[in-house]
Amino acid sequence: MWFDEATVETAVELTPSWVGVVLVFLGYLGSIYVIAPGTAAATLRGTSWKTTTWPGILLAAYATFVSIKAGFFVERPGVDPPVSADVFPFVLTPVYDLAVAFDTGAFPSGHAMAATVFWGLVVFDLDVRTFRQRLALAVPVVAVVGVSRIALGLHYVADVIGGVGLGVLVLAVMLGVRSRASNPANATLGVALIPVLAGFPAGTPLEASALFAALVAVFFLFQYTDVVDEQRLSPDTDQKQDSRVSRQQVEIDSSTNE
Repeated sequence: MWFDEATVETAVELTPSWVGVVLVFLGYLGSIYVIAPGTAAATLRGTSWKTTTWPGILLAAYATFVSIKAGFFVERPGVDPPVSADVFPFVLTPVYDLAVAFDTGAFPSGHAMAATVFWGLVVFDLDVRTFRQRLALAVPVVAVVGVSRIALGLHYVADVIGGVGLGVLVLAVMLGVRSRASNPANATLGVALIPVLAGFPAGTPLEASALFAALVAVFFLFQYTDVVDEQRLSPDTDQKQDSRVSRQQVEIDSSTNE
């Protein structure tokens, strides 16, 4: 079942064409084409120090699965998707091609792993709605991304489970690293450098070079530009803001009592 092509064939056969079309689009929720802009927006437009660690954490995730895919190469299932490019308008053909055309190894699912890490960060770090509401959004998103990988004939069951498991592991490690660092943004970039460099001996020099260039670019962005407020690079900032808010609330309460 875990690396069983028959299981994938069954999943594809049970997927109606219209569902396949929907899954092509929903699969992008675990794609770099959504995650990269989302990470950039959180990093540049966020107000907390936590979102400045997203580039390092996501780079670590991408570098990890790129190296593992190369080091433990598993052929993808030889199963055609339940939907072809013919059902898409001409202008959307590239969307279909980018969603289903891959020549890398199957294990682990990069989409499942990246979705787990990215949407996990949304749950832990964004100050939008409540934690439970963010979790209620993230879990179905990751699940749909994982299902799309199998239903489109792109991955085995084990690829998706492995991707989610590795995503949880990377997320846990990186959250632990940043919680103990005085400069969490640089700390996460430093840890990400390890799997990035591992990509060279693993046999993926092009991907490793691109990830290394992105890592260096983010480091210089943080250190030598004012695109990101310097105060956001320190977790003390949030604590000071919380203290100021608490003092202001005490003063307001005191004034009201008088």
